[in-house]
Amino acid sequence: MQDILLESIRTDEGVQSRAAINREYVTELAELLTAGKRLPPVDVYRDGKEIWMADGFHRLLAHQEAGKRNIRANVHKGGRAEAAWHSCGANKNHGLRRTKDDLSKAIKMAVELRPAASTTLIADHIGCTHPRVLQVVNIYNLKRPDKVIGKDGKTYSSHRKTPIPPWEAQAQDESANQGAPPPPPPPPPPPPPAPRVDEVGKPIPDHLEPLWDRATAALDEIAADLSRIRRLVQQDAEASEHVILDGNHQAITAALQTALSAIKANLPHAVCPYCRGQAPMQEGCRACLHTGLIGQFRWNNAIPNQMKT
Repeated sequence: MQDILLESIRTDEGVQSRAAINREYVTELAELLTAGKRLPPVDVYRDGKEIWMADGFHRLLAHQEAGKRNIRANVHKGGRAEAAWHSCGANKNHGLRRTKDDLSKAIKMAVELRPAASTTLIADHIGCTHPRVLQVVNIYNLKRPDKVIGKDGKTYSSHRKTPIPPWEAQAQDESANQGAPPPPPPPPPPPPPAPRVDEVGKPIPDHLEPLWDRATAALDEIAADLSRIRRLVQQDAEASEHVILDGNHQAITAALQTALSAIKANLPHAVCPYCRGQAPMQEGCRACLHTGLIGQFRWNNAIPNQMKT
């Protein structure tokens, strides 16, 4: 286990297997750190040049929010691909419970990372059922080779059928001379994936999902940058020689905290209850400023309670 500088850990390039960061959970963890509690170490991979996050994205953001400089980490040998594969299997036995979207993204990532792995091997790694893996493969039309590698290391056909149990085979043999029974009807198609919902449980229209994801990613990045700057100001306040010459560290830290709170309050929170998310196509809703989405601050302070039901 090592103490790793937060800024040296890379979280980009598709190593995050969750569909979204839970900001409330990050804040809860940051409060524990501020109170002097220690969180479990994260898992990272080092390839000689870069350090890649594999397990502990919420803990990393919590350390940034709490103004920490380093984080305890279990360091493994490997690069981006190994970290992403590890991330796919994270949280099946610990941490914040994964949502349906988290699970779908983890399965999709795992299949794309190791297309030659059998669906059973992937299900075991992620901690889900074999049919769930097949469902995601079919939904996203993921490409699979003709031969795959199973949990036992052996090679199998990716199109092989499940063997017929002996008692069924015997029944088929007994009925062979009497005319085979009609084949059973094909199984029903898998249900479509559950629609994504906002923070108040309302479905997010398909045309708003890209904006929701872009806004969340951009504001999360800004929040991380503000946390890093605040940490640098705090370090300068503790140094013997100050870079901030007027020494007004407290006022600067307070301003950065205000900006950080404002950024978090503007994260996408709900679909606009007035235009039902249709403003980008109609350009006529001032409640959501023609975006179709409402941030948490506006939701709490500008939307009447009767519109929130």
